[in-house]
Amino acid sequence: MYLDSAQPINPERLPPKLLKRILRDPVLMEKLSDRVYQLLRDDLQQQRERNYGYGR
Repeated sequence: MYLDSAQPINPERLPPKLLKRILRDPVLMEKLSDRVYQLLRDDLQQQRERNYGYGR
């Protein structure tokens, strides 16, 4: 399981050891944060594309 995976990551399914490791390691935390930001940005872009033209 990689942080840059295209598959969604469910934190509830991650082993507690991995979660603790991510929280302690600033590099892993940064990778996770960057991935979350990327997913949110992509989702907003898809929403804009779907909504473009509605209400016109």
